[in-house]
Amino acid sequence: MAIEKLQTDYVTETIAGTVQKRKYKIINNSDGTISLEDVTNYVQKGSDFDADDINKINGTINKIIDAVETVEESGAGSGGDGYSPTATVTKSGNTATISITDKNGTTSATITDGKDGKDGNTPTIGENGNWFIADIDTQQPSRGESGSAATIKIGTVTTGEPETEASVTNSGTPNAAILNFVIPRGERGNPGSSESGSSSSGQYAFELRADGHLWIVTEDEEKTDSFYINDAGHLMYIVEG
Repeated sequence: MAIEKLQTDYVTETIAGTVQKRKYKIINNSDGTISLEDVTNYVQKGSDFDADDINKINGTINKIIDAVETVEESGAGSGGDGYSPTATVTKSGNTATISITDKNGTTSATITDGKDGKDGNTPTIGENGNWFIADIDTQQPSRGESGSAATIKIGTVTTGEPETEASVTNSGTPNAAILNFVIPRGERGNPGSSESGSSSSGQYAFELRADGHLWIVTEDEEKTDSFYINDAGHLMYIVEG
C-alpha cells in the first residue's frame, strides 16, 4: 500500500517596503456590502495551509493506522512471530515528527506549524463620522440619522373619587405623548367648632354661638364701635386714619 508523502516546501511570505503590513482595497458591492481585496506588494507570497493540507496529513496517518491493524490481524506469517509496527508523534517547538517503526526500520515525516497570521486592522470612526479601516474611509456612516424630537401635550384632567389612586395615561405615541391625568378629590372636612374664642387687650375674637349668631368678644368687654353691620348684611370694620 503506497503512502502519499507530505509537502515539505512551505515558504514564508515577505512584503515589499519598510512598512510590513498588508494593504487592502475596499470594493462596494451592488447589494450594499463591502469586500476587501488584498493589493499588498509581496516579494515572496507565503504558502497556503488550509483544510486540504490537514486532510492529507490525517489521511496519511489513517493509512498508517490501517496498515498497522492489517499486520496485527494477519500476523507475521505461518510459523513465525508477528511484528507490530509502532507509530509515535513528537513535538519540538513548531515542528512535529511522525515516526513509524516496523521490522524494516523507522520511517519519519516532519511537519512544521504554519506561520501566525498578522494582526487585523481595528475599525475606527473618523472626524467625518464614517468607519475607517487602516486609515481608509469606507464611506459608511458610524451612526444613523437623527430622529424627530419627541413632544408632550396635556390631554384631559379628571377628578377621581376620594381615596382612589392618582393616575397618568398616554393616549398618544411614545414620540408624541398626550398625557391624561386623574386626580382624586379630598375628603370633606369636619364642621368648625362653636367653642368661644379668646382675645387679648386691644384685640377682638369672634364666637359662633349655638343659636347661630356671631359674637365679638373682647377682654375688657369694651363696646366695639369699630364694627357694624351695613345694609347689605356685611360685617364691617372701621379703620381710623
